[in-house]
Amino acid sequence: MKIALANTFLEKFFMTLHEKIYYMICIIKGYP
Repeated sequence: MKIALANTFLEKFFMTLHEKIYYMICIIKGYP
């Protein structure tokens, strides 16, 4: 159970991290 919980936490963390990076790249490139 702890392993599954850790996996979902890591997935959420990396997804938010990826979204932040993608959002920053869009701002730098000048996309709306």
